[in-house]
Amino acid sequence: MDSEVKKVLFSDCLDEYLEWAQVNKALNTYAMNRFYADRLREAFTSYLSTLTTKQVENYKVKRRASVSPATVNRELALLKHLCTKAGEPYDEVKRSFNTACRKAGIKDFHFHDLRHTFASHLNMNGVDLKTVMRLLGHKDIRMTLRYAHLSGEQLQAAVGTLDSGLKKGTKREQGTNLYLVPCSKCLI
Repeated sequence: MDSEVKKVLFSDCLDEYLEWAQVNKALNTYAMNRFYADRLREAFTSYLSTLTTKQVENYKVKRRASVSPATVNRELALLKHLCTKAGEPYDEVKRSFNTACRKAGIKDFHFHDLRHTFASHLNMNGVDLKTVMRLLGHKDIRMTLRYAHLSGEQLQAAVGTLDSGLKKGTKREQGTNLYLVPCSKCLI
């Protein structure tokens, strides 16, 4: 697989996007995109892949001095769209996820639910909570406990281990480790 970044001139990418927008967008939206594109074309003249966050931040500060923040935000939204169209990685996948769920007929399932699913499956497959905590990036085990859910079958199996221990007996000489343990806080 070729790991080289595709070299695309910013203006070429802009022209390609505008051709697409002319066909796929409403006339007034296309006209606005064309206007914003001209502003971006003046500011960014190099390859799209060489654009840096610092360049974009400098552009934002300079533009906000002369136009409304809403205009700058629209220009930056167009710039973000151009970057994703040019083969850069998408940093926002929620819309695609929601579309996939809708097409699959899955209701009431959100992108964030995948974190719960991840933690629960790790926990149900025997990964200790401390490791799950680190994988999720939590600083406190209590937050991990909110994510790592056990299935009904696993809860039943856990209780079942007590049943099997009671059936064997509770005396040490019968080879089981199950003992009645009084609570130190309770008065018996």
